[in-house]
Amino acid sequence: YLRILRAIRFCTQLGFVIDEATYAAAKRHCKGISRIGVERIVDEFFKIILSDPPSNGIRLLEDIGALNVFLPEVMPMIGFEQRNPYHTMDVYDHTLCVLDNTPPIIHMRLAALFHDMAKPHTLTIDEEGIGHFYSHDRLGADMAKEILKRFRVSNELIDKVYILVKEHMNHHSDFGERGLKRLIRRMGDEVFNLFILQEADIICSGKR
Repeated sequence: YLRILRAIRFCTQLGFVIDEATYAAAKRHCKGISRIGVERIVDEFFKIILSDPPSNGIRLLEDIGALNVFLPEVMPMIGFEQRNPYHTMDVYDHTLCVLDNTPPIIHMRLAALFHDMAKPHTLTIDEEGIGHFYSHDRLGADMAKEILKRFRVSNELIDKVYILVKEHMNHHSDFGERGLKRLIRRMGDEVFNLFILQEADIICSGKR
């Protein structure tokens, strides 16, 4: 079953196309991925999202059913309309766009993948029919932490992803000098990666 993930990884890294019969077999047997040790799954998954563009690998994982096996938290984003004039894409397509626009650094790519994961769980509609997602950043950070604990990654990686997801709605342009200093104290050197993630988020929202 590990070969299913490796096939997706090779396609993403090298631009290959999987043979039709092999692809069909991968779809039939993808549930068997749950029998693989989590460390081996994570190793292949991380290689996939560090490839360029990572969205190709995520879409392949989704299509064969593998994403639902080891990362079901992503599935509610698929086709979830944001009902907001600042977003022209659904949550899933927006997320994959952000993923493609972040550098190939593992905690950056994971934060991009997880940053809006809680939106389907936090949608509220105002009187004008516009969607809002209050506290999706905090809930998303908590969800990301639980996923990464399940993946058995290092506490350092968990902490880096957690803080990027939690702070991704705090834009430095909205702060005065004191607020910006507080953000820098909270983030440390990761504040620069936060700005990169926020830039990708803006690029993929249609908001300028």
